[in-house]
Amino acid sequence: MGIIPVSHHLRVQQKEDDEFAVENDLSRRYRLPDVQSHRIIESAMMAVGRLDERIASMQAYTALPV
Repeated sequence: MGIIPVSHHLRVQQKEDDEFAVENDLSRRYRLPDVQSHRIIESAMMAVGRLDERIASMQAYTALPV
């Protein structure tokens, strides 16, 4: 896409146990449609969640020290 990463604004606020609100400047900074920037943030948040789940599973099965 030709995007060169630079410093940007990203704020995550937990609304409920499984609900988060994210403020970011991807649309403005990279001139992306709001839908596309939403999908990028959603994908990143899901990846972090999967990583957290993986680490918890590894700790549960003592594959990783606590």
